[in-house]
Amino acid sequence: MIFSPRRLGMTPGLILAVMPFLPLLLSPPIPPAPVRAQVAGSPQAAGEAASITGPLRVLPEPTRPPAFTLPHVATRERVGLSDLHGEVVILNFCALHHLCSVEIEALKKLREELGSDGAKIVLILSGGSARLVRAYVKEKGIDLPVLHDADKKVAGAWGVESTPTTFVLDREGRAVFVAFGTTDWADPLIVAQLYSIIAPSRGPE
Repeated sequence: MIFSPRRLGMTPGLILAVMPFLPLLLSPPIPPAPVRAQVAGSPQAAGEAASITGPLRVLPEPTRPPAFTLPHVATRERVGLSDLHGEVVILNFCALHHLCSVEIEALKKLREELGSDGAKIVLILSGGSARLVRAYVKEKGIDLPVLHDADKKVAGAWGVESTPTTFVLDREGRAVFVAFGTTDWADPLIVAQLYSIIAPSRGPE
């Protein structure tokens, strides 16, 4: 059907007013951006967990992320981003669902791979009550440092839209790599990327 302003009862003055906007009015709608689905113990979780991302994404420029202070789940002491300065930090934002359980196990193995001189791996659990988070950490046997972002404000400040999302910070506290979704932390290329900021002159053994 041919668009006719007069058929819509538009006066000549109104026609002149909307003429500059006609291309926008007649153009097809822009489809919404894809939304990253979050799997929370659903039957599709096993299939989702098999979908592993590629190597770490390199940020165009090292970025100093927003500071934070969060409670440590085990000690209940407040831990700030500034407390991690001087170390290479793998900061993993996760939640209480299956995909993050898979991610945490992979990060525990990565800690063994890197050894005591490697990066410090820190988990930030978003959402849930303190009691629920402590029970989750105990049930899963998580012995990595876990911080609790109960109101998800830190995740929001860091632009985290889905979990797991992981940032790698250099010794200056700048984010240099990022990974979205479950990641194959045993990938030799990823390990090499990590060593490029852990020990640039040595590299993986």
